[in-house]
Amino acid sequence: MERFRDGRGRTLTLVGLTSLLFGVSLLHWPTITIVALVLLFAGYTIVDEFRVLAAATRAAALEQTRR
Repeated sequence: MERFRDGRGRTLTLVGLTSLLFGVSLLHWPTITIVALVLLFAGYTIVDEFRVLAAATRAAALEQTRR
């Protein structure tokens, strides 16, 4: 169980850092176009969804080993 919590913390840290870099890049380039903004946000959401999918897969595998 400790190993699961450690991985969860690292993932949460990675998501937080990605969000922070996204915000800083928006402040750094104020003349950014809407297309670039949409592409950055799309990339962020795709990475986040892969993270959610991996967590759901791990949770399902963990639930199946408990039965």
